[in-house]
Amino acid sequence: MNLGESFKTLLTSFGLPTIVISGVFIAINLFKGFQPITMFSSVVFEQKLFSKERMFFVKLCRYISYTLVWMITFIFLGETLREKLNWEHNEIWSAIAELLIGVIVIFLVCLSLIKKPERKLFKLKTNIFFKIFMICSYLVLVFFFYIQMYLLLAFPQFKQIEMLTAAIVMFFIMCTGIPVITGIIFKSIDLISEKHVFIEDENQKVWYILYPISKKVFLLGDKHDSRLCTKTKIMTLEDLCDTPISVDKK
Repeated sequence: MNLGESFKTLLTSFGLPTIVISGVFIAINLFKGFQPITMFSSVVFEQKLFSKERMFFVKLCRYISYTLVWMITFIFLGETLREKLNWEHNEIWSAIAELLIGVIVIFLVCLSLIKKPERKLFKLKTNIFFKIFMICSYLVLVFFFYIQMYLLLAFPQFKQIEMLTAAIVMFFIMCTGIPVITGIIFKSIDLISEKHVFIEDENQKVWYILYPISKKVFLLGDKHDSRLCTKTKIMTLEDLCDTPISVDKK
C-alpha cells in the first residue's frame, strides 16, 4: 500500500464523504506526478530537462498566478477607493486610459526594433529615466483602467451567487491580458530578457538546447527557437552532461 492509499484509508476511518476523500486522493497523485515544488523552483538549466507538456503546465500555472495577483490587487484597491472616496465608473476616463496604454505599447514595440546605437531613439530606450517614466506611466494607466472595470462590474451589487461568479470570472478573463502586455513592455525596454541554454561543439559552434525528445535524448538547434532553426542535431543525456552548458539572454 502506497502513501496515497494509506492516507485514503485514514480519511475513510474518520467518516469523511467519498467526494472529499477522492479529491484528496487525486491531489496527492497530482502532487506526486507533477512534483510542483521541483517544477516551480527550477532554474533554466533544469527546465530544459522538462517535457513540452510539463513546461507548458509550469508556464500556465505561473500565468494564472500572476493574473490572480493582479486581479486581487485591483479588487482591493477598487473597493477601497469606492468606499473611501466614493469613486464611480467613468466611461470616458476608462477609454482614455485604454487608448494611452495602447499608444505606450505600440511606441515601445516600435522603439525596440531600432538596433543601430547611433540613432537618438536607440539612446532614448537605454536611458534609465525614460524607462522609469514609461513604467510608472504604464502602471498608473493599468491600475486606473482595471479599477474602472472593477467599478463597472461592482461585485457586491450581485445578490445571486451565479451572477457574482459570472462577474468574477469575467473580471479574471479581462485581467489575463496584463501579464502579456507587461511582458511586452518590459522586454521592449530591456528590463527583462529570455534566457537560453546552449553548448559549444569542438568547432566553437553554438547549439541551443531546445527540448527533450525522450528522457535520455535531447534536440539541439542553431537557434534558440525550434521554428527558426536551419540545423538541428540530437544528443543523449550522457553526452550533454559531459559538456559545459552556458546561458545567454536575448
